[in-house]
Amino acid sequence: MVVLNPYAGVDWQKVEHHRAALHAHTLQSDGSHSVADVVAAYRQAGFTILSLAEHDWNRPNAASPYPVEPRPENFPASPTWPWSDYGCRRMGSGLEEARRN
Repeated sequence: MVVLNPYAGVDWQKVEHHRAALHAHTLQSDGSHSVADVVAAYRQAGFTILSLAEHDWNRPNAASPYPVEPRPENFPASPTWPWSDYGCRRMGSGLEEARRN
């Protein structure tokens, strides 16, 4: 017996579908590619949601040229914000681009 259907009020004709990666790393943590390269690769693969799950307990990978000087006051925490520092466009631009294509 279903007591409550949480989807009862959903208009399935208006629901958007997204391809998401909720745990990715870059050179800013323990990944192998730059922020710009990771964002571009996921965008090219059709993802509209990307979460960079960098570790804020360690410094960027030795191969990383970032962060640019001056380093943020909270370095190494929040190492991938703002994305524009890493050659990426503003947050959300990938979704907007995907909607246009």
